[in-house]
Amino acid sequence: MSRIRPELESLDRHLRDAFRRAELPAAPSRLRSQVAALPAVASGRAGQGRSRRLRWRRPAALLTLVAAAAVVAVVAGALPLLQGQPQPGQATPTPSRSASSRTPSPGLSSQPVVIGSDGGAVLEDGPSITWTTIALSQFGSNMVGAVGAARVGGTMVVAANDTFMSDTKPVVIESTDGTRWSRVPTDGPEFAHALLDSLVAIPGGLLLVGESLDPDPLCADGAAGCMPVRATLMWRSSDGQTWQLLPTRTTAPFDRVWIASIAAGPKGLVAFGLHYPVVGSPENVVFHSPDGTSWSSAAFPYQSSESPVVLVQQVIATSAGFVAVSGGGADEATAWYSADGLSWKRASTPGGSTDPAMQAAAGSDGMVAYSDKLWVSADGRTWHIADTPPYFYGSSWIAGDGTQIMVISGQSVYQYVYWSQDGKTWHRGDSTPALPGVSIGAGGSAWILGSTVIAVGQEQERASPQNLYVGRIEGH
Repeated sequence: MSRIRPELESLDRHLRDAFRRAELPAAPSRLRSQVAALPAVASGRAGQGRSRRLRWRRPAALLTLVAAAAVVAVVAGALPLLQGQPQPGQATPTPSRSASSRTPSPGLSSQPVVIGSDGGAVLEDGPSITWTTIALSQFGSNMVGAVGAARVGGTMVVAANDTFMSDTKPVVIESTDGTRWSRVPTDGPEFAHALLDSLVAIPGGLLLVGESLDPDPLCADGAAGCMPVRATLMWRSSDGQTWQLLPTRTTAPFDRVWIASIAAGPKGLVAFGLHYPVVGSPENVVFHSPDGTSWSSAAFPYQSSESPVVLVQQVIATSAGFVAVSGGGADEATAWYSADGLSWKRASTPGGSTDPAMQAAAGSDGMVAYSDKLWVSADGRTWHIADTPPYFYGSSWIAGDGTQIMVISGQSVYQYVYWSQDGKTWHRGDSTPALPGVSIGAGGSAWILGSTVIAVGQEQERASPQNLYVGRIEGH
């Protein structure tokens, strides 16, 4: 590769940033001054802590600079015509009100990068995230995979499974600072023959949800037509360090049920699953609990002529209740909403998408779901395709804590984190160093825990160990 190519790529990025920061329309002289003001040092991405000086070794580099500056000037002059920019004497439209109350990061512009016809916008004033990598393999065998993260008091807790050959053991680790992690004992009888599935915060502590690895006694010896089901297990903790296995009377409503998704919020907990009779077809069922210790159930009304059941890919909690996303395959991706967790109605969603709606997240003023495109909704009842979604390429992480929605998107050098409260107005910051863009799971691959973000992923090879990425949000 030519030694000058990285320098040109860095210059191109600076020119684009200068163009984005420019107030349009701009006089040619001002554009020239902005281009002339480009630094002679091409800084690395925020958080990398080093820079290098450009050395012009070929005349082509100078020609590239002149051509790029000309493009900036031409595009700047044309944008008012293309975007309906007001002419001198006309009122300047006010951009959408920031969906973040955070102070813009130093050196970033609050001018929109993109303004959509639906009133959405992408701004460059969002906080960045700096990541620390924690190898999960140090807490077990080579293959330790995280399934959930939550916070109790000042302690962050991550649930995982350690799988070696055909042997699987539960793993729970905890940290108060995100840097030093220690393993919580899970060698007692309460965790014997168990697989962990999810971890959520509940009133007064945390709830672990998993399943027993013991054989299904009703399908012993390969009984003909019998569908084996693992028994549901639940544990509760007030501090993340000492765990109590909940009695079978608490988990009795989940008899022969496989839990597909669970969420906790202001209106309690909701779990979606499939009930498997000893013989016959599975049925959709939904559960609700005010605190994770007592559960009520109801049939989930799925309207489909193509399939008797639906796998709810993810359920999220909102200030008004709950929203579930599902579909794909023979049926279109769709969404459902509920105020109490038991009575559900089908939402109005964009048609034509047969990709599963696998990821969803809620902010304080709206929510998003991702199928083949990003959906956005103010209340979970009516959805439309976002006109200004965060730029998706490679793999992306989506998470929400009921206040902020976060999207981490991109690969290699060009990776950003986007923040929103409503799914329409986004605030972009840097994500450094870039997370690996492969093997990212659907919903639950990232969790916002106050001033810290926890994400999981693998490096390049699919069989490589999974890492825990602990992100510190700028300004916290």
